[in-house]
Amino acid sequence: MPGILELLKRWLRKAPAPVRFPLESPARPSAPPARGYDRVALIFELKRDEGYDNCVYFDSLGILTTLIGHALGHVPVTPEVRAFLEQPGVMDRPFSDEAGEAQFFSDLAAHEKELRILADLRGVDFDALTDRRQRALINMAFNMGTRRLGGFVLMWAALKLEAYPEAARQALDSEWAPQVGARANRIAAMIHEG
Repeated sequence: MPGILELLKRWLRKAPAPVRFPLESPARPSAPPARGYDRVALIFELKRDEGYDNCVYFDSLGILTTLIGHALGHVPVTPEVRAFLEQPGVMDRPFSDEAGEAQFFSDLAAHEKELRILADLRGVDFDALTDRRQRALINMAFNMGTRRLGGFVLMWAALKLEAYPEAARQALDSEWAPQVGARANRIAAMIHEG
């Protein structure tokens, strides 16, 4: 299994310079956003925060997951079924690197598209945000989904007013922050400092 550096090198050979993430994956180019964010930095951040496993596993909340935080769905599983699924040979058949990369970019494009809609509904110009603030919001959307992120009403209100220290405080003043620990602190710092 290639490491992150090998995957990034392979991706960089395909990517145009400068490395910015468009709305669609590189295989399906579209008009780039007015202001992009550093795709390589986001990949490192998501791999650090979500982890990477090319096999199916149960995440910390018991959700079947694979690759870089790709949730397969939350289904109630009895302890007996979970024990069976975790036996060698059941969930440890790996996805190919190509399938993993395609799924990751598909997930990322979907999260960004939903996040742009959410930001617009909340009166926040996503493209006017700094690179780090864009990546922070995408990271949050990747972690909890845009539906749950939409519930951070006071954070969105602060972002609309460009009150970034308050937006960071509101991100930390949530049930989500203690669940993800240091990740929440890193994201809040990105929102605060820009």
